[in-house]
Amino acid sequence: MHMQAVKSYQKTSNQDFIQSARPEQVVHFLLSQLKSELNKLSSCIKNQDMGGKADSMTKVLMNIHVLGTSLDFEKGGVIATNLFQLYEHIRLVSIKASQENNHDILKSALTVASEIEDAWKSLIELSK
Repeated sequence: MHMQAVKSYQKTSNQDFIQSARPEQVVHFLLSQLKSELNKLSSCIKNQDMGGKADSMTKVLMNIHVLGTSLDFEKGGVIATNLFQLYEHIRLVSIKASQENNHDILKSALTVASEIEDAWKSLIELSK
């Protein structure tokens, strides 16, 4: 019961943050969530937790979808195209790791997600 209350609070807290945050903060939040889910996916694959793997894989794909569909290719030009390609790399690597039950495959996806997240964090710091 206690864990359900914590999860409900976190969900509400996340929704409040997203509604009040600037767009770059939302993107950074989604990237941190993506990285967290990639780590969970890796752990679930390593520990052969198929239920957890399915849940994490769904969240990884949802985060990638939201990040990809938030790109503005007209205003973002080459940067938006490059980000889309990086998100696509993370998606394909995640699918391959899940299909092959090989958590080592996720290393490149985690590296890419971390680098993108770091870049967004720097952007937020510069805009202050």
